[in-house]
Amino acid sequence: AAAEDEEEFEVTAHIKTALDALTAEPVATERTQEAIPPYWMERHASAFEDELGKLAAEREPYTAIIDAQGVAHSSKDVLGRSNALVHGFRARGLQKGDVIAMAVANEPSALELFMAVAQAGWFLVPINWHLTAPEIAYILEDSGAKAIVCSDRFTDVVARACDEAHLPADARFCTAPAAGFRDFSEIVDAQPTSTPPDRLCGSVMNYTSGTTG
Repeated sequence: AAAEDEEEFEVTAHIKTALDALTAEPVATERTQEAIPPYWMERHASAFEDELGKLAAEREPYTAIIDAQGVAHSSKDVLGRSNALVHGFRARGLQKGDVIAMAVANEPSALELFMAVAQAGWFLVPINWHLTAPEIAYILEDSGAKAIVCSDRFTDVVARACDEAHLPADARFCTAPAAGFRDFSEIVDAQPTSTPPDRLCGSVMNYTSGTTG
């Protein structure tokens, strides 16, 4: 038990170091992407990825995620897919400061997207799947999202929102096969899992629901 506690502490310390690198200075909020200076992104992206790489290398057998189907995903696999997402989205034209929206359930893709955005200089907009299509459309338009990733549970409302926001069909991805959406796996297929070049620190850009006031 003591050994397990010590290992858990070490893993937590690695994650904390990575998060500290991301939160060492103020980050952007809605529509203030320019608030993050390039030198900040360049410096902290390296620290973030170095710590994640260290964790993956040291804890290769370590299970980072157990999904809803009971499938275990190692830290090495999760990091590799996040790297592949950077390569894949860049191949589709995403550049520094671009926005990716996501409306996903509790699944590995959420963490993989966060880790990809955090090292590519992009912004990740998590969308509450309880929102209506017009509300989601507003967020897509206001944030300037270049792509959206959703779970198959939410394709109906997300499709209506994308239509309203005029988000192109080839920018709509689903984590499972779904009509009207490209397969999320297309982004990582044939992409390397190596550390992407020219890393820049990105951030989550949250939109509040507006129901608390």
